[in-house]
Amino acid sequence: MAEEQPQPNQIKHIHKLNLFKIKGRDKHNRKILRIIGKNFPAKSFATSLTVDLLKKKYLGAAMTVVVVVE
Repeated sequence: MAEEQPQPNQIKHIHKLNLFKIKGRDKHNRKILRIIGKNFPAKSFATSLTVDLLKKKYLGAAMTVVVVVE
């Protein structure tokens, strides 16, 4: 099964929506990655594409992930 690659317009759209933000550090001094759930366009983007983008951008970085759903 061929893995779907994110298209440049999808990547631009994700960045424009500001879904992912680094917001400070936790008590173990790891960066906090905040994901805004209410802004996430689930119908437009496959979860696997989003996970791949996060891995490419933050690979190897120790961080805490917080998902905010309102």
